[in-house]
Amino acid sequence: ALGIIWLAALGTAQALANTYCAELPGDASCDQHFTGTSTSIQAAVDAADNHAGPDLVKVGPGNFVMSSPVYLSNSG
Repeated sequence: ALGIIWLAALGTAQALANTYCAELPGDASCDQHFTGTSTSIQAAVDAADNHAGPDLVKVGPGNFVMSSPVYLSNSG
C-alpha cells in the first residue's frame, strides 16, 4: 500500500512540472514560450523559478546576446 501511495505522489509531482521555452515557438511540449534573443532565456528561467516543483527550460538555436549573466536561484 505504501508503494502505491509513493507512486501516486511521484505521478503528481511529475504532472506539476512545466516546460518553459526560449525561442522555440513551434515546440508543442512548451507550456510557455518566450521570445527575444536578449531576454527570452532569463524570462524562461524566471518563470520556472516562480513555479513550484520541478521544471524544464529549453533553449532554441540562435545567437543570444544578454546584458548580464543568467540568474538562477533555488527557490522554485
